[in-house]
Amino acid sequence: MSAEPVELMGDVPIDHGHGAQAYPKQTIYTRRGSLKPPEPKRAPVRPSLQGRTNSAPLVERHRPAAPTGFNPSQHHDEDQSLGTAHWPDDDDDDDEEEQTPPVPPTRFDSLPASMLENRIPEINVAIIGADGVGKTTFVQKALDLPNPPHAGSVEQKIAYRSSQYLIRLLEIPIDDVNVDDDDDTICWPDTIGNRMTPKIDGALTLYDVKDKSSLDQVPEVLTALSKASVPSILISCKCDVAPFERDLDPVAIEEKAKRSVRNLATLQTSNATSDNHKRGISMIIRAITSRAGDNGTARRKRAQSNALHQTAHTPAGLKGHVRAASEHSTIILRDKRLQDPAIATHSSADHLRTSPEDGMQRSFLFEGSGTDSSAEDSETSTKEPTVAGGADPSVETGATFEELVDRLLAKPMSKADSKFAAIFLALYRNFAAPGKLFEAIVQRFDAVDRLIASDLTKSTAQLRYLNIVEQWIGGYPGDFAFIKTKRRTQAFIAKIGPIAIFSAAANEMRQHLLAVRENDDTRWAYNDEDREVDDLAMSYSALPPPGSIDDLEFALPDSLNGLTVTDDVGLAATLGVEAERPASDSSTTSSQIMINSSVAQREAQQLEASDRLPLWKDHWRILMEIPDEIVANELTRMDWVMFSSIRPRDLVRHVSLNGLEKEAYRNLANVDRIVNHFNQVAAWVANFILLRDKPKHRALMLEKMMRVARKLRELNNYNSLGAIIAGIKSSAIHRLSATRELLPPSVGKDWMKLEILMSPTRSHAAYRLAWENSSSQRIPYIPLHRRDLVSAEEGNKTFLGEESSGRINWKKFEVMGEVIVSLQRAQSLPYRGLANWKGGEQVRELVLDLQLVRDEEDLYERSTQCEPPAGTAATTTARFMEFFKR
Repeated sequence: MSAEPVELMGDVPIDHGHGAQAYPKQTIYTRRGSLKPPEPKRAPVRPSLQGRTNSAPLVERHRPAAPTGFNPSQHHDEDQSLGTAHWPDDDDDDDEEEQTPPVPPTRFDSLPASMLENRIPEINVAIIGADGVGKTTFVQKALDLPNPPHAGSVEQKIAYRSSQYLIRLLEIPIDDVNVDDDDDTICWPDTIGNRMTPKIDGALTLYDVKDKSSLDQVPEVLTALSKASVPSILISCKCDVAPFERDLDPVAIEEKAKRSVRNLATLQTSNATSDNHKRGISMIIRAITSRAGDNGTARRKRAQSNALHQTAHTPAGLKGHVRAASEHSTIILRDKRLQDPAIATHSSADHLRTSPEDGMQRSFLFEGSGTDSSAEDSETSTKEPTVAGGADPSVETGATFEELVDRLLAKPMSKADSKFAAIFLALYRNFAAPGKLFEAIVQRFDAVDRLIASDLTKSTAQLRYLNIVEQWIGGYPGDFAFIKTKRRTQAFIAKIGPIAIFSAAANEMRQHLLAVRENDDTRWAYNDEDREVDDLAMSYSALPPPGSIDDLEFALPDSLNGLTVTDDVGLAATLGVEAERPASDSSTTSSQIMINSSVAQREAQQLEASDRLPLWKDHWRILMEIPDEIVANELTRMDWVMFSSIRPRDLVRHVSLNGLEKEAYRNLANVDRIVNHFNQVAAWVANFILLRDKPKHRALMLEKMMRVARKLRELNNYNSLGAIIAGIKSSAIHRLSATRELLPPSVGKDWMKLEILMSPTRSHAAYRLAWENSSSQRIPYIPLHRRDLVSAEEGNKTFLGEESSGRINWKKFEVMGEVIVSLQRAQSLPYRGLANWKGGEQVRELVLDLQLVRDEEDLYERSTQCEPPAGTAATTTARFMEFFKR
């Protein structure tokens, strides 16, 4: 969310001590908020319990005298100096306490009558949370206080949207917030720091990701706040701790809360920075002020005040809680205008507001573990009781296509948001055609012009949209190969090109469009060709608005009029660029990856096993003489070429299509090639170890392979490292105990470290951690990442319920997207100088051109010949030679 700035106006204490100041004009506050002059020369005395009647005043009256007098100039300048409030403790001596009845709590807004006319609007925000979640720390960081507040309430004057407000942050333990069991009405405590609880305008509900118990009462409180139409934000505290120290996963908690509490805003904070603390205050102020503006005449008139609200008065002696009932909440008028998704998704106050008719009608219960995202959500209705353990059938899950597009175009506000565009663009074809997505982006682009007045905000949002389109065309040109989609893209570029601020983006998109050709993406999954045929899904048949790029009367510029949609050479000549140049030097890495992929695909075709030469001892001696670094470098070079030839969607198609369907996609051969190469390297290792008769020779080759594996680890080539480990841990090699006994202890110890790194324990946790922490060049362990994609594809549906309902199971694509994004990032960091090593050609021939035994049973038979099982006779030399003559 794009938080608006909140300017703090000062840090001067206010003296609100009851009985500590004398005012020149005494004031009595009545139930209706009216003013009447005080009785002269007489201070009000609180009646004893026996003498009280129902006519007792609702609040205490100001005492007529005090050691310090009222300073008019001090209050006259109050608007310029208002800051943090410090509440003095009652320091009466014991004798005075015995003679004077107990002083009732005072109100936060106890101002003299002379001050009411110039009073600024007040905003009361409750900071709710269990003990130890960080309420005081949040207040201190949000208001930039030098020291933590001690009184449980802090006031500060702020400037927001050219207006001044008095914001009051009230720390309320979540145990003091009661929710009525009958109607789910929220009840606030009577007092906060010996002062009456004012009307709460908004609430920030905090929980600690390190303490699961801090979340126990949060669902019930959020439910009650939503029903009371109180703007609220769920804040995850202490998110800077390491994942293994967390009891709760804030991302999973936020997702479940948003599904249960409609339009709930969420935020994650850390002790390292105060940015999100301040953003939370800005978000809640925006919601409250927008709510006040939306209500308009729906609000009741407030007597004697131009404040945002008049504080709700509660009798001083009334026991119980202040109830946030209907008299303190009004129905929010909903904004019917279209909004910039960047603002509507993250910045609009509508996402903090709720209303009785469209708000949350159910509470939510979280699972015991916040990190178990696969567990079923437990949700119960607040309107009628349900069977224990049952789920509310009305719960909506998943996301619509429009919601996903809004998030795609929104300003990233978290690490997950920063990955969203790459994930969405790679996987959206599973549920939408390119033309549908392009239409949605253009509609929002045009809506910004109509609905946002600020030129700066408008330009920022539109440039962000164009950046997404530029990444899309550069990364997936096949999506635009359909004739109508390509023409509409050209028309859109021609429309925005003359606008100075968009000219650079338009030029980038023009140059990307030159590289558009039909490829495997063009007719995959949801495509524009099928969409054109399907009249129900086709939106081109509807009459487009005048002047839009779909308008039949919309004319392309003269420079583009004479071109056909496939005339890329003519288009290049018109633009003054070379037809073969797919992107400018300043383009994003997506187009560069496309170029590298095309080059790598041609080179990878030369790296397929040929089995031309039989394996002899001479090959064994040659390999032993080649330095380990050269062997590792050449293996890495071959892996990098084959890895670079794979496009992200190739892996998705490889796991989602059956055998017959794969035949239509020629680029899937690149995935098959790297999978076969992995098996080739594993077999190569086993064959060279088993080639020699004597254990000492086998031990020398086994030691060399282990040293090569260490060099591969240093190069972050996890694919060949996994292949060598697979070869050495195969049943044929693993059983060679006599050979292993001859290994140097240092080599064996280092090998154990590599085995632990690539161990499948806890779903390859060690490798995953190493992969995430590798910031330089790296090659992934392809079998594992492919398995992750298979699990996500086969274990989850694309749509939740009927496809026509439009609810997309985005959780499935988030899992797949994590794999895709990590591979894309690895491809963006190429290895340098691997082809410059002498001897690399020899290694390539030894790996690819030799005839290897790949059958596991044959290899195991050879292993038993080298080291017979206990109690069996040794095999003859003839049988050994016969094995390699097959």
